[in-house]
Amino acid sequence: MMYQKKHIEVLLLGGTVACVLDEKGQSKTVDLSSFIQTFHEFDGIADISTNSFSNLKGFEMTISDIIKTANEIKRIIAEDRVDGIVVVMGTNVMEEAAFGLNLLVQTDIPIVVTGAMRVPHARSADGPGNLSSSISVALSDSSKGLGVLVLFNDTIHSADYVQKQHTLNPGALTSEFPLGYVAEGSVSLRVR
Repeated sequence: MMYQKKHIEVLLLGGTVACVLDEKGQSKTVDLSSFIQTFHEFDGIADISTNSFSNLKGFEMTISDIIKTANEIKRIIAEDRVDGIVVVMGTNVMEEAAFGLNLLVQTDIPIVVTGAMRVPHARSADGPGNLSSSISVALSDSSKGLGVLVLFNDTIHSADYVQKQHTLNPGALTSEFPLGYVAEGSVSLRVR
């Protein structure tokens, strides 16, 4: 039997995870496509493509942006070319966006929302870990049929219950009953 690699699409919307300082010290949002291609831990397991859908800071996202994102996800799913989707965005409205996407997109395909609390040039940047763990969750067969998930600080949350509890802590997004965890790329879902 021939093993077929899974296909994960990373939908880039912007946010802290994609912020860098320019030569004048001003924050600007950059495309993470080339950075994501350095995630070699998925070589042989998955083909990862990126979709630079928008370039927003978290506070710039509106309800119409959430609807546009849902429509893009539906378009990707309709093309029947993905096994999972990761949505990378700012945390300002992440809980609202994830909840909205969960209402607007009905699929068994794993959709995982993530971002970062700390900019990429910080010594304790959380974005790379959140991105890698989100891809692991999107690849996991156990994530199918759970609706939109939010991955933050290696913790998997339901979009229905996740809340932003802190403005700086890398564990800012929490829920009373997390669905599971990621440890070194291994997904452990405890609740369905």
